Amino acid sequence: MNKSLAAAVLAASLTLGLAAAPPAVSAATQKAQTQGNVNLRAEPATAGKVLRTLPKGEQISVLQRVDNYWLKVQDKSGTIGYVSASSSYITMLDAAAAEAATDASAGKPAASAAGSKFASNAKAASTVALRVGPSTASALVRYLKKDELIEVKSIPSSYWYQIVDASGKTGYVSSDAKYITLTGTLPGAKSGSTAAGTGGSTAAGTGSGSSAAGAGSGSSAAFAPNAVTVAAVTLRKGPSSSYDQIRNLKSGESIQVTAVPNGYWYMVKDSAGVTGYVSSDTKYISVTGTLPGGAAPSPQPSVPTPNPAPTPQPSTPSAGTSLSPQASEQIEAVINAGLKYLGTPYEYGSSRSDTSTFDCSDFVRQAFLDALSLQLPVDSRGQGQYVLDRGAYTTDWNSLKRGDLMFFVSSGTKVNSSGPLDSSIITHVGMYLGDNKILQTYSKESGGVQVTTVSPTSNWQFRFLFGGSAV
Repeated sequence: MNKSLAAAVLAASLTLGLAAAPPAVSAATQKAQTQGNVNLRAEPATAGKVLRTLPKGEQISVLQRVDNYWLKVQDKSGTIGYVSASSSYITMLDAAAAEAATDASAGKPAASAAGSKFASNAKAASTVALRVGPSTASALVRYLKKDELIEVKSIPSSYWYQIVDASGKTGYVSSDAKYITLTGTLPGAKSGSTAAGTGGSTAAGTGSGSSAAGAGSGSSAAFAPNAVTVAAVTLRKGPSSSYDQIRNLKSGESIQVTAVPNGYWYMVKDSAGVTGYVSSDTKYISVTGTLPGGAAPSPQPSVPTPNPAPTPQPSTPSAGTSLSPQASEQIEAVINAGLKYLGTPYEYGSSRSDTSTFDCSDFVRQAFLDALSLQLPVDSRGQGQYVLDRGAYTTDWNSLKRGDLMFFVSSGTKVNSSGPLDSSIITHVGMYLGDNKILQTYSKESGGVQVTTVSPTSNWQFRFLFGGSAV
């Protein structure tokens, strides 16, 4: 064999050897876990060759999200392929959850948070899911039983608690007061303070990073309420609707107004010592005591009445009319309540008494319940009629406002464009976010609750019947 041929053979063998070796996965690669048996395919399509079937509970490394439907992944043997991105099959894990899942697969006992002695500061108000991560898409650890004692270890967001149970098992549960009753001091709160009665969704313990313009850090002074919320209102990090939200105050919640920076905002403190800013509009806040400096409640803008006053004419609100600050606050509260359910699995005809799965109308209904305690009809047809009865609706997609409910018909359904709108032909409902984005859920395969971006040629636009506000 001559030298040139030998060199070529050697180069080819080295190339094959390198190609056969699985690529190393970066330590920063996102980890995930299978929720059921799922096919690992050679291509991101159901027609792709099945390389193997991943069993339920196997941990994999996510290398790339191909699109809304497929993930490029590497299994534990180093095989690279594609799996469905549906949360019915795959759950993304954070670092702590990935370590817990690895320990569980190795038969190691679950570690208690920071190895500390169990000190209960809360209990389950009803049956609630304990999950490996702060998301309804995270894997289920088990269900906590009603009245079961737990310890809240941290508050990663306004919607979740990290907890440890009496056996030392850690996980995440919803912070909604429907599920968790606080019986002691939250992490980071001053001694003796609790968030009882605040809906379990305070931002206490989130650290100095949660403050802006002086908001977010509790005062050392005793809590002395001098006002009460009369409707759901957003607590923000600064005196403007452009500031980030801390959480939503619920109707009937006692607060302390600590400053009046201008005629439109109060600086307030809640019962857990969390400070922030809320609209001073009397539709949201009722002053029950003395304001700082003896200030009077902020006057609300009034519109001069012409003299003589014209006879008012009945009118239908236009969908293009800008939202009032009050309605805008309510809409943002509803949208935020809906966003916390991203990834929740779809189930047609889902139970209206729990939040483990949703169909389209159940999801919309729950968002309004959580944010405003507003109980909409249970199905999309009833919700559509509710919006029609209010009068603030439009059939023009481009006239929709953020927060409008959108109603759709089945493909091929004949619509009488010249007659009155018929809610009986509605088959789907979603919530408009603006910029051609819909917050909705419509199938198991799509991944449950999601934000869908709609193109001008999308089937969604052809199926659109009308949309409008429910508040």
